[in-house]
Amino acid sequence: MPVQGGLSLRRRLVLASYGVFLGVKGERLVVRKKGEILREVPIFEVSQVLIDTKGATLSSAAMRLMLKHGVELLILKGGKLMGKLSPARRGANIHLRMTQYSIRNSERGLDLARAFIMGKLRNQSDLLKSLAKNREGGERRRIREAARQIDSLMWSLNEVKGSPEVLRGRIMGIEAEAGRVYWSAIASILPEDLGFRVRKQRFDRPEDPFNVVLNYLYTVLMSEAWFALESTGLEPYLGFLHVPNNRRPALAVDFMEEFRQPVVDRAALSLAKDMGNFLEEGKLKPEARKKALKAYEERMNALVTFRGRRHKIRRHLRLQAERLASAVMGRLAYEPFRVKW
Repeated sequence: MPVQGGLSLRRRLVLASYGVFLGVKGERLVVRKKGEILREVPIFEVSQVLIDTKGATLSSAAMRLMLKHGVELLILKGGKLMGKLSPARRGANIHLRMTQYSIRNSERGLDLARAFIMGKLRNQSDLLKSLAKNREGGERRRIREAARQIDSLMWSLNEVKGSPEVLRGRIMGIEAEAGRVYWSAIASILPEDLGFRVRKQRFDRPEDPFNVVLNYLYTVLMSEAWFALESTGLEPYLGFLHVPNNRRPALAVDFMEEFRQPVVDRAALSLAKDMGNFLEEGKLKPEARKKALKAYEERMNALVTFRGRRHKIRRHLRLQAERLASAVMGRLAYEPFRVKW
């Protein structure tokens, strides 16, 4: 399909079928299976290649072509990000990273921690208000009351004070309380046969398809946040809210908070009526993964207005990463991303 120029407006190439091979032909990526060409895409139309099968192979020529053109490579297994490939020295900015380290426990760093959750709660409330518009009676009142409670919790973030670690703990406590309210409201509108009662992360081993889809797409969103931060020169592993951890990019987890609801949660809700046969032995079937990724792409490509600029959400994510880098350097106050209802 035709695409506009600019890396953030290109499309993702997904390899999810067993036995596929990714090679090149000139300046094009070519996907083959048993010698048959399944797809042939100009490299300038691709922003990311996502491998979600253990049966795919890549040529070194394909990897070199991707690196040359700044195309990201992600490898997933069971909904977990196993690894990635990005160009050497991409986004290197030593001064920015040194500043990021130095302000983590400063007022500026703590304001960023607060802003990430402020954005998350605002988008949770806005999504519930949007859902309430299409409902009537008691159900409408319950959803709007949940949104009101989250609004109250959001404003209470401004009153949180204390030492850096105490403040972070209180912010995350407010986030957890808002999450209970939010997911209880979401559970009340989902089909009963999905079995969604509470939000469960991947390590909780959820058995309902809604939680599994959420976990899968949050992994994809986190990977996009990771690449966006790296492209600005920020250190993805040093978060302002979440504790730095060698096993996960804490800043990417911080940064993605404000994009969860307008991207992943809306994508999952759009699929809810069709999720009855998504799972096999607790995992997403290949066809279910394709549907989930399609819904995710539709959300990422949705045009929304933020800060007076109308772009696809994926473009806004990249711009937010640049604004975050500027906020770290003290050049502006960080405003969380919002999709108004």
